[in-house]
Amino acid sequence: MRKEIGKENDLLTLGYLLFKSGKLEEAEQFYRRLLHENSEIDKLNISYCYQALGDLATEKGDYDEAIVRRSQTLDL
Repeated sequence: MRKEIGKENDLLTLGYLLFKSGKLEEAEQFYRRLLHENSEIDKLNISYCYQALGDLATEKGDYDEAIVRRSQTLDL
C-alpha cells in the first residue's frame, strides 16, 4: 500500500510540474493515467486529479470541460 501511495504522489507531482512548465498535454496524460490505472486511489487524490483536469481545461480555454471536471470533484 505504501508503494501505491508513493506512486500516486509521484504522478500527481509530475502532473503538476508538467502543468506549471506549460506541458499541458503531458500533464493531462498523467492525471488521466492516475485515475484509470489506480482502482484503489483515495477520494482526496481523485478529487485532486479532477480539479487538475479542470485547471488544464481552463488553461486550454475549454470551459465546458472545466465545469464538468470540477463538478466531478463536488460529486465525491
